[in-house]
Amino acid sequence: MKAKVSVQLFDGTTQEAEGAVFGLADRVAFERRFQIPAAKMSDLERWIYMDEDPEVKANPELKGRLKPGGEEFREEWLIYFSYRLLRRSGGTTDDYEVWLEKVDDIEVTFEAEPVANPTEEAPQPGA
Repeated sequence: MKAKVSVQLFDGTTQEAEGAVFGLADRVAFERRFQIPAAKMSDLERWIYMDEDPEVKANPELKGRLKPGGEEFREEWLIYFSYRLLRRSGGTTDDYEVWLEKVDDIEVTFEAEPVANPTEEAPQPGA
């Protein structure tokens, strides 16, 4: 899954990164830090309203908010994966706790995975 992260720091500066999130190293680091399976994050659509949700199409301000039953979701989980993306892309060199103390606000936008067009013929091996 790809995401774009934009972080506003208390000093007025912005950190931005775009790229893959929830990679193997990210999931392992998440599990070590929070002592829960990273699989809890793999079904993000279960916790948060996304672009594809019919509710968001009818009510755009729902995007990014918790769905009913999303109370189990911890905001820090998403912030931690965002930090991992920023650090990997060179957006920050701070350790997580140091960086977190500087953060005023964060926005994460997920890119939808490309969906195959059923009307297009799939490439055949050897063709």
